[in-house]
Order: sequence, then structure tokens, then C-alpha cells
Amino acid sequence: DYKLRSKPEARAIAPYAIAPWRYADTLPTRREVLAGVQRVTKGHAAVVATTGFTGRALYALEDLPNQLYMVGSMGCASSFGLGLAWAQPQRKVVVLDGDGAALMRMSAFATVGYERPKNLVHVLLDNEVHDSTGGQSTVSHSVDLAGVAAACGYPRVLRCHTADEVERAVADASELTFIHVKV
Repeated sequence: DYKLRSKPEARAIAPYAIAPWRYADTLPTRREVLAGVQRVTKGHAAVVATTGFTGRALYALEDLPNQLYMVGSMGCASSFGLGLAWAQPQRKVVVLDGDGAALMRMSAFATVGYERPKNLVHVLLDNEVHDSTGGQSTVSHSVDLAGVAAACGYPRVLRCHTADEVERAVADASELTFIHVKV
């Protein structure tokens, strides 16, 4: 038996300051970012890839037994990653999300930020389009998704500008971390 609580306990959100975007002449490609994540997670961390191009691109680099491709579940990768982080607290869980999927299910940010699993790393690859459905624009160019993550309680929020920065951030993560990278 488990007594249900009608209202979760309140959890404070730490004050946050996130470095502003540094717009570069070139952006890293999705493939470069995914290859870096693969290098630092190979064989030990669980990697959950969002539906669409991100999952297919990760698979194309190398299909590894620690990778799960969330086919047909747009917006659900971070929720699934949260469940996996709870079930496997000794293992780092890396969620590879896209801007379209994240915008579709923004409520997941609040739940993940509230629960704050120390072993979860949420990487958002933002290309400002729904690639899998024809390249329609998203509104991510007008939404501060890193700010959303911070406001939802993610204790560590980073804006990465290169594939190397993402790779280091994933490798160094020791608490719930949100990494936003334009690709």
C-alpha cells in the first residue's frame, strides 16, 4: 500500500543565470554532436533518442545496445528518460531531444525539473524545424528553451556552441543537466 499525496511538496528553484547565446559563423551539425555524445556514453550510459531524424542519425552512426530510439513518440523522450533514470539510479541516462519534440511536450520539463534525478542529462538539439515531417519551422527561435529548463528547476543549464562543448558537458554531468545546442 502507498498513500497518495494530493499535492506534491513544494521544491525551491535555485536562482539561475544562463550565459547568453554566442552566435557563431558556423553551427555544429547534428551528426557531430551525436558522435560526441556516442563517444562519451558508449557502453555505460543509457541513451534515449527522440523520434525522427535524431534517432535515425544516431542509429546511422552506430547502433549500440545502450541506445533506445523513441520511434513515433514525439515529445516523450524526456519522460521516458526520467522513468529510466529512476529505474537505473546507478547509470547515467542521456536524453537526446529535438526542439519540435520538446515544444510539443513542454510539460515534461516541469516534471523532470521537479524530480531532479542526478543521473539524467537532457540534450536539446535545436535546428528550428520539424525535420521529420517536412522541415516546417518551429518557434524555437523565439523561445528560450534553456530558460524554460532553468525555470522548471533543472539545477544545471548550459548553452553549448560546439560539438566538443556538448561532449564535455555530457561527460562531466553529475546532476540533472540541460544542454541546449543549436545545430
